[in-house]
Amino acid sequence: MHWTAPTDADTTSTCTPIPRDDLTIQKALTRVPGAGYDLTPDTGGRPRQDGTVNETKQGDVTMTNKRAVLVTGGARGIGRSISEHLAENGWMVIATFNTGREEAMELRRTHGVEVRHLNMTDRSASLGFARQIRSEFTLDALVNNAGILEKEGFEEFTLGAWDRALEVNVTAPLILAQELGRHMGTGGSIVNIASTDADIGSFRSIGYSASKAALLSITRSLANILGPRGVRVNAVTPGWVDNGITADSYEAANLTPLGRNGAPGDIAKVVAFLLSPEAAFITGASIVTDGGYSCVDYYMQKENDLLG
Repeated sequence: MHWTAPTDADTTSTCTPIPRDDLTIQKALTRVPGAGYDLTPDTGGRPRQDGTVNETKQGDVTMTNKRAVLVTGGARGIGRSISEHLAENGWMVIATFNTGREEAMELRRTHGVEVRHLNMTDRSASLGFARQIRSEFTLDALVNNAGILEKEGFEEFTLGAWDRALEVNVTAPLILAQELGRHMGTGGSIVNIASTDADIGSFRSIGYSASKAALLSITRSLANILGPRGVRVNAVTPGWVDNGITADSYEAANLTPLGRNGAPGDIAKVVAFLLSPEAAFITGASIVTDGGYSCVDYYMQKENDLLG
């Protein structure tokens, strides 16, 4: 039941750094092209250790002895909390945004995060971005956080909404994992942000629930594929999160054994753990982070309240 703000028509097909004194966003159609991508394994990538900032240039690639992570949808909500938490704990963070221009600029000012504009409904833009960011940075980690949710009733359901949900929530994370994960060295890590919606039927937002179920399946497959290279792939599966984008659900909080909804920081800390050496033997896992909400049967709880 986690989501980020829906994307709009802003897009860019290249990974252009945001100017320090201005922001230029190129307009383009949000058509989903049928571009494919190569799944051939690659043996590139080298592990790096934590340390003080020491950036150098090797060709066009930024080299630093800080660990580097890409966080998609990193300017708002849960993604912002992940970006801030990792930056505060010694990571070099590159964060993407689509519509959150002001939030991205603030994140850059307050935490020194590199920001890039990307509309993930455009497959060619996602593919071009992955290849461009790979040429600029040597990444140790990827957090696929960006997502889209469109609440449509069944009578109003459109295949356009379905296509956008699958493109942003499934295909784009797969493109990034394939293009960037195969260039990570031993100790690399990918974390996908899923949702407990993946495990239940939806009344609205059918595409969102289906896409998050697919993302969990992809997580397990990527764990199998990238494991022999020393790259771990896991998912964090939030429940109800008060993230400043969606309305608070007070009834959900009352049903949760811990008595509250999640906060973005709760999710960020689990992500940080999965990226850390402490999680070195965890891969292919989905860490449900919902305060126990998914353990509760509504009517059994009501029955208990009545008998109590």
